[in-house]
Amino acid sequence: MSVAMHLKTANGYYAQATNGGGGEVSARGPWPREWETFTMRSAAGDWADLTAGSAVQLRAANGQYVTADGPGGALVATAQTPTASTRFTLITPAGEPSALGHLGGFGLKAPNGKFVCAEGAGGGILVANRDVMGPWETFVAVLHPEPSDAVLTTGIRTISKVHFLQADSGGGAALSARGPWAREWETFDLVAADRAARGFTNGARVHVRTDSGHYLQAEGGGGGKVSAAGPWPREWETFTLVVVGRRPWLRPGGSFALRAANGRYVEAEAGGGGAVVATATTVTNAATFTATDRVEPPHQSLTVDMAAAAREDLTTSTAFTRLVPGLGSLRTTAPCTMVATFVGEARTAPGARLEVRVTVDGKVMNPGPCVLTDSTTYATRAYAAWTDVAPGYHTVDVEWRSTGGQVLARNRSLTVQVVGAA
Repeated sequence: MSVAMHLKTANGYYAQATNGGGGEVSARGPWPREWETFTMRSAAGDWADLTAGSAVQLRAANGQYVTADGPGGALVATAQTPTASTRFTLITPAGEPSALGHLGGFGLKAPNGKFVCAEGAGGGILVANRDVMGPWETFVAVLHPEPSDAVLTTGIRTISKVHFLQADSGGGAALSARGPWAREWETFDLVAADRAARGFTNGARVHVRTDSGHYLQAEGGGGGKVSAAGPWPREWETFTLVVVGRRPWLRPGGSFALRAANGRYVEAEAGGGGAVVATATTVTNAATFTATDRVEPPHQSLTVDMAAAAREDLTTSTAFTRLVPGLGSLRTTAPCTMVATFVGEARTAPGARLEVRVTVDGKVMNPGPCVLTDSTTYATRAYAAWTDVAPGYHTVDVEWRSTGGQVLARNRSLTVQVVGAA
């Protein structure tokens, strides 16, 4: 049996073959990528299982095999073919299944009779020089790719029902609740953090991975901003899944909350349309999300109107002023919900912030003003707003302002959807 996997240490680092093989094998891998991928195969052949007491071999990404032939028993990936020196004995600790599976714990005894140790529990060298198996000598098998019951790919919709969590640039930067629907930037993997979390039951420990491979991170472990910039899954990137409803497990369409390491809950400010923070002390409406695998706009609209403007505009006004385009004479024949989505390229002068809001008939739509950008380079931004409207003719406008300094916008559009009776 051969299985591709990442070997995770006690403190969250990964075994890493430098350059994918041909030299040192350390425990310095910050996250699971190519250099951190190994193939574990049974020395008895592909027909044999990976079970406690069996002889196994580790092959690095470049095809070379791992041995403990480095100085003092240090691990290296330099063997061209499997030999006696590439054979390790697979050991599973008490309480673990004898057959190695996803997120299962295990140890490796080298040909010299010593256990492989991640010095410092990870972040340093891997060396076969320990007589007993403790936490530093215990690894977690993260199978590659993960089994279906260990990862749930989903959009995360806020309580507003018209916003999704959105990782800027697909991850590695800020996180907001401004996504108008679930596309690449609004799609995440809920990843089981341990074997008990498989199946995503209430109380499971999970990581939330972005399209780029980054992780949602509650800065400080909670109590402040949540970003999409976590480079690898550690304490700040680990959340407890709280399933809302009668069923004890999460499925697409189900509601859930995420509790950060310090016990605070992740919430979308104002229920969506703005920042994402981990400050709630209980599971509030703003801290309740829905898992959805839909990639089309979240509502079927009976009417859709759109306006666009390509020109570059700028303002330094600290009071809200109208930003072209707007839409007028929108007619509804019955009470309904109006959803306005503004998409455009925007940037600011250093130190300035561009805030936007949408009004209908002069009244500010939910969730109110939000910071569209504080970046000095142009990037596409999106903002969605909603409100209930009565029958009649309506005018929808986008308004913007600066917190101080010049702000600019170009190549923008305003789409208004009437959801329900029109």
